[in-house]
Amino acid sequence: MRLCITCNIDEKTSMCCGSNPETGESIELITAEGNTVIACPNLSPEGECLVYGSQPQACKDYDCPRLYEIDLVDRFNLLK
Repeated sequence: MRLCITCNIDEKTSMCCGSNPETGESIELITAEGNTVIACPNLSPEGECLVYGSQPQACKDYDCPRLYEIDLVDRFNLLK
């Protein structure tokens, strides 16, 4: 399981997915719940990265603070 799946879209857009890290581009995204947020153009209305696996290096290198809040066993499993 990817840690990103456990974050809701509001957390994602405020912590890491508010804009494309390479271009700075952002869009108004209508979420699956019908709310409007400012987000990276690669974020789906459900909050999933549409280019996960080939996302920009800055996304891959992002040091998510939530990673340090989870149990060590879960963290190990996420990093496998």
